[in-house]
Amino acid sequence: MSEFRIKLAPPDIDAAMLKQLPGCFANGAADPGKSLRRFEQAICQRSGVTQALAVNSGTSALHLALLALGVNPGDEVLCPAFTFVATINAISYVGAIPIIVDSERDTWNMDPGIVEDILKSRVASNKKPAALLLAHTYGMPAKVAQVVALCQKYEIPVIEDAAGSLGARYEGQFLGTFGDVGILSFNYNKIITTGGGGMLLTNRADIKEKAAYLATQARSRAPYYVHRDVGYNYQMNGLAAELGASQIHLLDERIKKKRTIFNNYYRTLQTYDFIAFQEEQPGSCSNRWLTTLIFDRPDIAGSLKKYLEENSIEARHLWNPMHRQPVFKHHPQYINGTADWLFKHGLALPSGTNLSEGQQAEIIDLIRQFLKT
Repeated sequence: MSEFRIKLAPPDIDAAMLKQLPGCFANGAADPGKSLRRFEQAICQRSGVTQALAVNSGTSALHLALLALGVNPGDEVLCPAFTFVATINAISYVGAIPIIVDSERDTWNMDPGIVEDILKSRVASNKKPAALLLAHTYGMPAKVAQVVALCQKYEIPVIEDAAGSLGARYEGQFLGTFGDVGILSFNYNKIITTGGGGMLLTNRADIKEKAAYLATQARSRAPYYVHRDVGYNYQMNGLAAELGASQIHLLDERIKKKRTIFNNYYRTLQTYDFIAFQEEQPGSCSNRWLTTLIFDRPDIAGSLKKYLEENSIEARHLWNPMHRQPVFKHHPQYINGTADWLFKHGLALPSGTNLSEGQQAEIIDLIRQFLKT
């Protein structure tokens, strides 16, 4: 079904917000960089980093992060099995080799125990990975302290894929700010959207400078066009930046709404002993970008998804693991079965910040009806 009455996570943009944009854009049209700087500075202030670069997608930000850290063709990069394909695609863009790492059950994110085993064996064989790409699935913080400590021990740069995790915190600190580089996404389904767009975060001025250079066609500073490297057309446009900046003041309110939506699902469905949710761990605060749940039988998720779609309500399977993707199945992989289990047993429910109480009540009632059959 292509059209849904209730969608998974539609953009939350109202008419009043859009009405302000033409004037903002007209005022900054002579200097689109002004709009970009405004958005970048707003993100820096909220996240606590000193450097930010607005680009046209989270995928572009990942690509630039790898390039800025000097990841080369043939290098190895550790990445999660349970993630959206953009995470691993970016590694392939630079010609590096993804090493696919399975999840742990607590947070559904990269398993620190597997990471430690890989780093020990790779370092012992003089093949130290060039980087580790850590994702925070569905806005849930990974076991950041353990993974970052391991990477510091072996001097492995960390890139945080916080694409869906804007405003989520670990030990009070924003996700995307623990590694050498972090990235955010402002895709149409994110908690703040620019329709499409991303942001690179770092506290290193050299990384920001190199990423900005490559994102703007690698144009050298000169009174005419000089290009010494292959560059990319990755810069965010001014109108998108204005739209993003106009929503920053709504971030806390939207996270509160996301968490309320999760709590409503949790309160009414956790009474079923065959349903489990993605639980926060001590020190973690998820932004609950998407509410996801797990059933103890693999047949329930697919059947419930179909039932909701028959009632014009969108739901989605959880990520199909990267080691199951035909394009990546031959890459090195360290699998414990968790990502496969999550994919087979899990479902994401409508979680948009414009979801009304009545709509959520309808969804919950339909789920209950389905579970009685």
